[in-house]
Amino acid sequence: MPLLITTQQMIIGNFKELGLAPPTSILMPDLTEPLERVGYALPSHESYRAFANALNARYPDRKMIPFAQSLSNDDTAGFLIGKNIPPGTIIEIHNFASPGSEAPATYDSLSHWLAHKQKKGDLF
Repeated sequence: MPLLITTQQMIIGNFKELGLAPPTSILMPDLTEPLERVGYALPSHESYRAFANALNARYPDRKMIPFAQSLSNDDTAGFLIGKNIPPGTIIEIHNFASPGSEAPATYDSLSHWLAHKQKKGDLF
């Protein structure tokens, strides 16, 4: 049975629920291939809502809309949301670390995050 809604559509829905326009980068027809090239994947459709809610509960000092999970560790990437944060800003954290020690890194766009991951060699 085909999925009625994709993970990307759920991510876009999170932006709309916050009254925000989703960044154009998340509107790509398919993020799967670019994410796989850098060792990441979209969170599974079935558990996306619970995953996103748990992530934001674990780190209440920031709001993020996750879009990618590492295939080799607990790193998670998402769109950082908040006042004075430029739209499309990406944050990457080491998920499940104690708040304050999740080692966040930020990037000004999805394309910059992907380029950094490719340059860094986070490939299989």
